[in-house]
Amino acid sequence: MTPLSMILVSKTRGTGARATPALQGVDLDVSPGEVLLLTGPSGSGKTTLLGVAAGLLSVDSGRVLAAGADLATLSAAALRSHRARTIGFVFQHANLLEGLTARENVAMAAVLAGLKDVDQAVDATLDAVGMLALADRRPSELSGGQEQRVAVARALVHRPLLVLADEPTASLDSASGAAVAHALTELASRRGAAVVVATHDPRMTRVATRQVHLVDGRLSP
Repeated sequence: MTPLSMILVSKTRGTGARATPALQGVDLDVSPGEVLLLTGPSGSGKTTLLGVAAGLLSVDSGRVLAAGADLATLSAAALRSHRARTIGFVFQHANLLEGLTARENVAMAAVLAGLKDVDQAVDATLDAVGMLALADRRPSELSGGQEQRVAVARALVHRPLLVLADEPTASLDSASGAAVAHALTELASRRGAAVVVATHDPRMTRVATRQVHLVDGRLSP
């Protein structure tokens, strides 16, 4: 199964005189175990592409096959269920829930995905990203890099087929960024997931298996 296949995908943002092509005829296939870097200037469509791949945004034309499903054929409820079970998302900022501990933030994703052995899966994933010792701390008690590693664990705890990351290291210092990049790509690789990372960060090139460039909504190798 190809974790992500985009076939002649086009997407316009805005309406009327403010309508802007965000994606234009994008063709993209991402294989299991692949770490694909999506680069390009601000406003080139990188975040839009990730949103379309996750089913968070609909397309104007073309097809998006993500984790074995044609997203356009799913009802809203089925799409939410499919995304929770098969796709992981890492944002630029960790977006952890402050009222919950690191363990509880990760456990929420596991529960939504329908995992049975939630406690075991959560602890194993936190351990894999080096955060098990801090699992009972809340986000305000963690550094930015530690928060992002928890966010990586949250995205990967349910063993998704596809992981999408939007500038996951942009706000981190060199050491923290390198740790997050390694945790994301190493754990995803071990679990057979495909990873697509939208980034300006040259540190990510060290862990990528392929890179494509997006300009004005069009892809080039």
